[in-house]
Amino acid sequence: MRNNTAEKGTSERGKMTREELIHSCEMIIRTQAKKLCRRYKLNNNDTISDLEQEGRLAVLKLIKKNTYDPNKSPFRVYAQPFIHGAMRRYIEKNIGNLSLSKQ
Repeated sequence: MRNNTAEKGTSERGKMTREELIHSCEMIIRTQAKKLCRRYKLNNNDTISDLEQEGRLAVLKLIKKNTYDPNKSPFRVYAQPFIHGAMRRYIEKNIGNLSLSKQ
């Protein structure tokens, strides 16, 4: 007999559904996408949308890995560096190399 909550996307550790975990990161995803676009002068809606999608994919990968411990921090805090890294990799791969300086 299968666990119905697992089929609906419930995280066994955090007791939140996949959708709830993704939703908890939406503000971070949007903010990071806009911040990176401003920083690297990539301000167009397609790039922002692509970066947001990369952020959501990063969150889905984290959920699938099931390495999150809710006793240590909120999921969005745990996911933030992974989201940022996924977006930077997308820019490097699809747009070009990034400068390491913080101008």
